[in-house]
Amino acid sequence: MVSSNIRMEDVLKGRLTSVIIFIQNEADSCDELYLISKHTARQ
Repeated sequence: MVSSNIRMEDVLKGRLTSVIIFIQNEADSCDELYLISKHTARQ
């Protein structure tokens, strides 16, 4: 019973981590696009 609970927690933590990484990657690419558009707008 305990081992299955731990496994479930690991799965949830793993999913959470991958979701957080995905969001951070999305935010990074949005920042880059924003900076590029700002830079081209100045020119």
